[in-house]
Amino acid sequence: MILFLLVIDWCFFLVPHLFMLEMCGSSDSDGSQNSGSPPLQPKKRRKREDEGTSNTTTTTTNPNSELATAITKGASVLADALLANEEREEERHKSLLTLEEKRLKIEETKADLTKQAMDGLIDSINKLANSVLALASSSGKTSPRNQ
Repeated sequence: MILFLLVIDWCFFLVPHLFMLEMCGSSDSDGSQNSGSPPLQPKKRRKREDEGTSNTTTTTTNPNSELATAITKGASVLADALLANEEREEERHKSLLTLEEKRLKIEETKADLTKQAMDGLIDSINKLANSVLALASSSGKTSPRNQ
């Protein structure tokens, strides 16, 4: 989620600056050249001449606005992917919690069964001991009579 917010913040920071660059670039009409780039004036003239000769109007797109649009779309796709990833992580976490709860219930059931088995064993040993004592006492009483 933090990465998602950073991407959105970055896009909202970058896109206005790109539009400002676009505005500054379109208001530069003194014909000066950037270092190493061809002049923009002949291209503008050709486009205007083409527009004058054709009946349809062609839309000229600024590379900065295309870049801003591409960045915005990329950020949107990235944000969607991050949200989908977070949803998958939440589902995985929920399933892990469910499995852990089931494991704890199984361990608790196992402990209860072991306790019941030990209680049953203790009861059986006590009954056996009582039976042996009863047998010993009854055979001790009958032995002196037989002599």
